[in-house]
Amino acid sequence: MGPVDTFTIQSETLGRDFHIYVRKPLRYDEVDCDWPVVYLLDGGILFPMLTPLQFMLEIDGLAPPVVVVGISYGGLGFSNGNLRATDYTAPAEEPEFFGGAYHYQGFLVDELIPRIEADYRIDQADSLILGQSLGGQFTLLTALTRPDMFGHYLSINPALHANLDYLLALEPA
Repeated sequence: MGPVDTFTIQSETLGRDFHIYVRKPLRYDEVDCDWPVVYLLDGGILFPMLTPLQFMLEIDGLAPPVVVVGISYGGLGFSNGNLRATDYTAPAEEPEFFGGAYHYQGFLVDELIPRIEADYRIDQADSLILGQSLGGQFTLLTALTRPDMFGHYLSINPALHANLDYLLALEPA
């Protein structure tokens, strides 16, 4: 997977901690440039699964070098602070805990992205956010409502069951 930086960010916006994992490209220290960046939602699961694959593809010259940022809750389930069902979802009538995506966008824009920009040489204009399932819903919602947040969006198997009507009614920004 290559060397990984880890840190905890205490979100004032959301009132809880997130565990952040960062893997830099192989030649990060040798090449003075701003690097593309990939943000992985559900980083506790997706970062250890996808980062080694990207690392091997980079070594073989089959994928471009990127800074990979995994955003993790540090545990599974509500009791362990994993509020992905709130943070990644658009408003919905049911379940009542859905609908926190706009606040989560605020955490990303006001806290996490500035921290990554301050600590790493990244090109935020050449960024990608990747989410699957509820993370895919967040990715779609953000692409529709805040298309300027990231340069690229990748939504895998988005869970839209409870909020499909809300998303279909959105007027894209």
